[in-house]
Amino acid sequence: MDSRLLAVLEQITEEEQRLLDGGRDVEKERYISGQEFIVDREKMLHNGEMIVIRPHTRFVDFPLHRHDFIEMMYVCKGSITHIINGEEIVMEAGDLLVLNQHTRHAIRAAGREDIG
Repeated sequence: MDSRLLAVLEQITEEEQRLLDGGRDVEKERYISGQEFIVDREKMLHNGEMIVIRPHTRFVDFPLHRHDFIEMMYVCKGSITHIINGEEIVMEAGDLLVLNQHTRHAIRAAGREDIG
């Protein structure tokens, strides 16, 4: 893992800082446009981007959801636990997970050193 990329991905995001300051839940309005928890590509991609690299939100359980796009999770450091079809899948550094847009999954809270 390139140390420059890892340094960027390790930074505490605005949403994560809110959680560290006592926030309790994922800010769904950052991710969805409708009522159902479907992560909306229009919320994730900006200015005509076709792909975005961003760290997964740490410090809180990410509730059951799906995406209207393909999600790829690469664990850069530490571990990330997904729940897919009721089964916990623990991913370690170097693991890659590809989820189609119909896969409903949740993600357990990750710590400061867990970068996905």
